Amino acid sequence: MKFIISGRKPPPPYIFRGKSDPEKRKLDHFNRWMLGATIFGVIVVAASTAATMWMGFIMREQLNVMAAQQRPWVAAELIPRWGLQFDEVGNVKMLFDVRTKNVGSAAAVSVYVISEMIFSADFQDIEAIQEKLCDRSAYEISGITRTLGGTLFPNEERTWLQSATLRAAEATAHKSTDESIAPIVVGCVVYRFYVVAQSRQTRFAYSVKRVDSDAAKRFGLDPDAEYLLEDIQVGQSVRREDLRFIKSVTGNGYAD
Repeated sequence: MKFIISGRKPPPPYIFRGKSDPEKRKLDHFNRWMLGATIFGVIVVAASTAATMWMGFIMREQLNVMAAQQRPWVAAELIPRWGLQFDEVGNVKMLFDVRTKNVGSAAAVSVYVISEMIFSADFQDIEAIQEKLCDRSAYEISGITRTLGGTLFPNEERTWLQSATLRAAEATAHKSTDESIAPIVVGCVVYRFYVVAQSRQTRFAYSVKRVDSDAAKRFGLDPDAEYLLEDIQVGQSVRREDLRFIKSVTGNGYAD
């Protein structure tokens, strides 16, 4: 017989579950402890590995900064030595100086300058020609002729005489409709840090231009103003004072 008191259902019957096994409780506790310890160990190892990698990265960066501060760095600038000449058959010849300065903190050894005068309407061509020229020179200095070149001490300057020639056929092939040509001088300074066999480079690229400095003076104009610079007229030699070297948009951003 069922009874209903105050309209509420009776509580559910009590189910006897027996006493828990003490050994089972100990085993469960141990397993939980081992799981926690394992997870904690994994976290500690991961954190330690990450910290080690980060410290290694910081140390490498610090070593790179220290090496950069203690090694030589050679800057380069082109300066006309003589004017640009067309010979009797139309070949283009030019003598110029590459002025270098060691702006680093250590002596640069096996210092050598290599250059070439080219024609190019594509900036990528300039970099490709320059890379081939300079990498060949770097290989020769570091691998074959290590004693080639001179020594440049910190804050020391030195000029290197360079010559460049373009054949008449090249000038004719690259002249524009107004009978002008736009040669470019590309090259690099190659050198070594005396304690490292690996060679270093500072690359350069300059457009060769002309200006009528006499006319500029007559009209009171700045002969170095960009709007007065013109390409080289085929067959017309250019005096030293009228010759200008202008840094190319590309080819001057590489120094390792």
